[in-house]
Amino acid sequence: MEGAVREAFGTALPDHVSAFFGLAATGCEPVGLAPKIEGYVLGDRLGRGGMGTVFKAWQTAMRREVAIKVLPGGPLADPRWRAWCLAEARAAAQVRHPDAVQVYDVGMTHGYPYLVMEYVAGGSLAHRLRLRPMMAYRDAARLLARVARVVHHMHLRGLIHRDLKPGNILIDSPSDAPPSAWWPKVADFGLARPIGESARSLTLAGIGTPEYMAPELVQGSGAKSETFADIYALGAILYCLLVGRPPFQEASPQETLARVLEGNATLPRSIVRKLPKDLETIALKCLERDPHRRYATAEALADDLDSFLEGRTILARPIGPVRRSSRFVRRHPVGSALMMGLALTSATSLVLLGRAEAARSEASANESLALERSREAERRRAEAEASRQEAEQMFQAAGQLLAIISKADDPSVPRGVLSLAELEAALPACRELLRGRPNDLVLLRTLSQIVHQIGWHRAMEGKPSQAADLFREGLEVLVAALPYVPDDDLRHDAAFLAQWYGQMLYAMQDIPEAIRVLHRSLELCDGPTEKGPLTPNQRRAAMMRSVIGPHLIFCGDDTGRQVLIEAKGMLEGHWGADPDDAGALEHLAHVYRDLVETDAERDALRRLVSLDQNPRHRYFLARALDTQKGTVHNEIVRRELSAEIVDLIDSSLSELEREADDYPGNPGFAQTLHHAFSMFIGSLLDLDRSGEAMDVLAHYLDSIETRPNRLSEPEHGIDSFYFHSYSELGQILMHAALPDEWFNEGLSRIERIFEQDSLTPLQCSSMMYGLVWDRTFTESEPQRVRIQAIVNVCSGAVARRFSFDEPSSASISQFLAYAMACRTGGHLGDSERIVGLCGKALEAMPAEARDEPDYFAALSEYWTQVAKNLWQHEPVDGHALGDALHRSIEAAEEAARRAPNSGAYQAMVAERRARLERAGLAPGAMARIPVRKD
Repeated sequence: MEGAVREAFGTALPDHVSAFFGLAATGCEPVGLAPKIEGYVLGDRLGRGGMGTVFKAWQTAMRREVAIKVLPGGPLADPRWRAWCLAEARAAAQVRHPDAVQVYDVGMTHGYPYLVMEYVAGGSLAHRLRLRPMMAYRDAARLLARVARVVHHMHLRGLIHRDLKPGNILIDSPSDAPPSAWWPKVADFGLARPIGESARSLTLAGIGTPEYMAPELVQGSGAKSETFADIYALGAILYCLLVGRPPFQEASPQETLARVLEGNATLPRSIVRKLPKDLETIALKCLERDPHRRYATAEALADDLDSFLEGRTILARPIGPVRRSSRFVRRHPVGSALMMGLALTSATSLVLLGRAEAARSEASANESLALERSREAERRRAEAEASRQEAEQMFQAAGQLLAIISKADDPSVPRGVLSLAELEAALPACRELLRGRPNDLVLLRTLSQIVHQIGWHRAMEGKPSQAADLFREGLEVLVAALPYVPDDDLRHDAAFLAQWYGQMLYAMQDIPEAIRVLHRSLELCDGPTEKGPLTPNQRRAAMMRSVIGPHLIFCGDDTGRQVLIEAKGMLEGHWGADPDDAGALEHLAHVYRDLVETDAERDALRRLVSLDQNPRHRYFLARALDTQKGTVHNEIVRRELSAEIVDLIDSSLSELEREADDYPGNPGFAQTLHHAFSMFIGSLLDLDRSGEAMDVLAHYLDSIETRPNRLSEPEHGIDSFYFHSYSELGQILMHAALPDEWFNEGLSRIERIFEQDSLTPLQCSSMMYGLVWDRTFTESEPQRVRIQAIVNVCSGAVARRFSFDEPSSASISQFLAYAMACRTGGHLGDSERIVGLCGKALEAMPAEARDEPDYFAALSEYWTQVAKNLWQHEPVDGHALGDALHRSIEAAEEAARRAPNSGAYQAMVAERRARLERAGLAPGAMARIPVRKD
């Protein structure tokens, strides 16, 4: 439209005409389904307002729930509008406060600006007020004080909110939590702008909500008053919390705005008679029509609210009769003039009478004032005592809760009957107590335990990002207090939270930060000691080392093995002095496993099972015995080991199933269960108990087919559930004692699963890789026949399912891994067909995906597999082989350049270069140098 107008009238348009087209864009919201945004899976619409639509979404890279606000726009919107929206979004991203909704990212998709924000599941304050219109006055003061401090944080950074209202305050507490436990999060910075920046391009409806708008904004002079408009809105929110409605609320927005300009709100205490006078004074000071009569800063408002809560004198003063009269004169000038005339005629006759009356009443007034002050002081003392008792009750409740839930230091030990709702309700109380007593040792340890318990549940539910946020919060609070509270137990609590935080960072693939946090945990806990019994904190330190060491190894940190050796020395010394400590013994067995000391691991596990019949301990022993069975050739010994494995798994399988059902979002429990199934079936077959084995196999196939629908998002690059589960299934299908009819039945069920529309390319490729992984090196003819049948089923599924519409780097990498497994098993034709399909998929990927390091990693792997397939042909084409190897290196180097902090890509470059060096090929000399096939 703007283009057509410019053609008709020339390029010089009046400002108000040009602004019209910018505002016209505000109506161009995405219709129907949520727009596609790279890296996010958008779900339900959470809400819609004047400045955009909010969707719930899943961030695939960080594996966390977020909220995405899509601002108005579109391909036809004025570019100036889109630029303004992005500028506003970036301003919102500057706000960093624990009581503000965090903005993670801003961007543009198909012409629509968007903000990626923290997802707060508790809903808005407006929603809760619809269910509970009024709050207890102390709860209201406490909540608004927190909000005011967020607003002050914004103001210090040069921003004003401009749309503060209950709908833009989210509650980070369970829906059934009492108002005293409501934790506010200030949201919707869509109208925020730098202080002093003009807002002339916005209509009146675009700069706030009538019930909470300051008079100067209604008059269009908001830029002059700056931060005072936000303070007015805070007062309007406080008024609403106290009396159940805003100070001005009429039938239409126009009538409401007229009442705002008039500026005479009904006194709160005339509506709620028991409301404290100080709270009314605070609210009315915020609502002053003159901006300069309000609080100078939002922090001053918060301080006055805190003074009220603590029974101290507030700074605000009530409105006196003179100012009330002046307000009446401004509102009614004609009536006031008539009244003044009447007053002057009678004033003289009343003067003498008034003086006499004043003298008599002065003594009475002084007496009444003294009595009122005495009552006021007594009231404040009573409120201070009630506040103290309330805090003590919360503190005692938190301590009692801690005593119930803290059964052991080891997070893997079942916690008994835990009420997650109770834990979540206790957390805000601990946070509140810590505001006033940040260095209270018992309170700090209580917070540590509650944060750990909730975080542990989140981790077990497969929500590592939520768990990481909790562990980080607890760690920061404890580390901040350590200089003032030099307590060893508290220091080890901090180390423990750091260990868990590092584990969650590793699960989210934030490798550099995971390494940093894990080393921080080592710094906080005690170091290695001489052999002998360990103190409780030394024992905790040894256990933490047994967990940190493997995670450092997973992260590519070479110090991980030394950490394991330190843990081994500490735990062995402790075991020698206290052989009945089952918790320490379990960690020692894990250390032996990680250090590949298999005999020592079995001895420790046998002792552990004799001490504690925990089903997981029995599973660990069965796993160690199954590893031993693979190295034994004596048939009698193998049958003895198989019989012991069957006994161990049979007595623990139901409990392992219950764990997998209790934590469906955590694939680790399902993987443990399916590995137990695999060992159970294999051992039954070894014992010629094929009938029992077939019953268990049917149960196992049902579990594989039904369980994944309840799992959370897969890890980056591989769906661990599908890979591990089908790897175990492939091992069973290759068992020599498995009857052919059951092999065919298992293969038929796999084919049916491949045909399911819900199966993603990543899940499909992970299934295939698991089925053939480490299984292509077969010796007997029946095994070769079976693996060929499995490869045929998988290759057929690739040909039917491979999608060129939306290929992903992760799924392509997994299909290439499957192609490698086919080639190593002698199925070169299948490998070459799949590699060719992957090459076409890489060519079909959209341009934006080709900027990601994962794309170049997949491209490097593609050229590597091309080179490996070329190696299998005689004679070797040196030109083609050398070209493929060099292309593989170039792609790996590009991936490393785009992700310089990723050690995985650096390792890929080194591995590709070493391969080229082994090949003896160099640029310009490929055909002249003999090729070695190693």
